[in-house]
Amino acid sequence: MKKEVIGNFKQNVNLYLKLYNNGYINKLPSYIKISAKSYSKNKDYVFYGLWGKRFVFVKISGVKKKLIEFALILFVWELLLSVLIIFIIYVGLKRVFRRQKYTDQFLKFILVAISHKLGNFLSAQKVNLELADMDEDSKKRLSSALDEMEKDFNTVSYTIRSITSDKEKLSFVNVIEELKKVLDGFSFKDKRLDLQLYVDDYLIYTNPTDLRIVLSELTTNAFKYSFENISVLAERYKKGIKIVFVNDVKNVSKGSGIGLSIVEFLCKKNNWIITKKISGNLFEITFALMPK
Repeated sequence: MKKEVIGNFKQNVNLYLKLYNNGYINKLPSYIKISAKSYSKNKDYVFYGLWGKRFVFVKISGVKKKLIEFALILFVWELLLSVLIIFIIYVGLKRVFRRQKYTDQFLKFILVAISHKLGNFLSAQKVNLELADMDEDSKKRLSSALDEMEKDFNTVSYTIRSITSDKEKLSFVNVIEELKKVLDGFSFKDKRLDLQLYVDDYLIYTNPTDLRIVLSELTTNAFKYSFENISVLAERYKKGIKIVFVNDVKNVSKGSGIGLSIVEFLCKKNNWIITKKISGNLFEITFALMPK
């Protein structure tokens, strides 16, 4: 716009100078002056060029006025357009978030309803087991299966409540202290635990519930599927810490895999590292935490 206005202004000045030079007009417009001096006493006029041996000066206040008017109009339209676009985006996002909120509430309701239904089912089956007419060995095997299922259910239910909570509680947690608490909850009478702690304390700002679930499930997995030996090692890893669980593999039927699936989910959620490795009859899981 600036180039167009200045270009039109120059064309008009050149045209008037040609007409005046050829005698078609006797007087130039007020914004064009010809002087024998190389400067103008009027500060509103600026030097335009030479016309023969004389100097041409032009008044550019009209050009500036046009440009200012255009700038103001452009600013107003841009402002209105920006406000309109922001309003449209706001309305769209508000609808999306409202729909997402309803969807989240519905999913929470479904998860809670399913968890209650499964809990009632397991309780009813335990009662039926007590009333069932079968030998003691069969009862023990069935009871063990139900206990395992109930444990997986409790873990899933606890994780669901943690995930669907509206507010995630974060705090500083001592990873080594939490590991010791989890290990103290297990009876290693028929197992051999080799605990190697090369880190005394390590604080991390995280969700303590998620951390306890991961440590508990990894310890449970090592304890449950080990034949005799369990090794737990904690040491520094880059700028963080890693805990390695190693156990010899016992010839037992595989579980549901829910525990490790939950561990992998929580690790992904919190940007923790989890790796698994099998070497011969040894199963190794490395759990690493890095500061954010």
